[in-house]
Amino acid sequence: LSLHDALPICHQVMRRASILLLGMLGCGAPFNEVKPSEAHDGVRVVYCGSAATSVQSVLNAMEPPVGQGGGDMPEQKELNVCLRLENHGSDTARIDRAAVLLKCPRETDEPQADRDDQEVITHPGESKEFHVGFRYTQLPSGEDVTLKLDRALKIGDKPVKLPPIALRKR
Repeated sequence: LSLHDALPICHQVMRRASILLLGMLGCGAPFNEVKPSEAHDGVRVVYCGSAATSVQSVLNAMEPPVGQGGGDMPEQKELNVCLRLENHGSDTARIDRAAVLLKCPRETDEPQADRDDQEVITHPGESKEFHVGFRYTQLPSGEDVTLKLDRALKIGDKPVKLPPIALRKR
């Protein structure tokens, strides 16, 4: 690969990186926490922020469109939620990302597929951040949604029902 051939590739990589950075930093978090979830046996799931986009959607937006867009479907918004599994208990804690659900006033949607591990595991004294992505129809500012955790967490081998985390749309 010559320098002449490498320059367009470097330019494309830099352009993608700058678009990605602008997409991730351009807006504030679309949701604020209204009500945190409670701890159970020293284990907590903590909301640590959200973004209105994901890395994959920014990369997809840079690709040329394929086919025709749908006509009458409501516009889908994207929500990428950061959660932290904190284990201050005496047993291993596991959270199944696929079991974390977004409950909107008029819909429930499954998390989108992404590249993170499906199960997040923390041992006593550990904390780990993870992300769960959702798609939802537009919500008016001030409307509340909940992150349902009731089937997502196991401490040791026992399922634990945690109350939901309430978020408010900015």
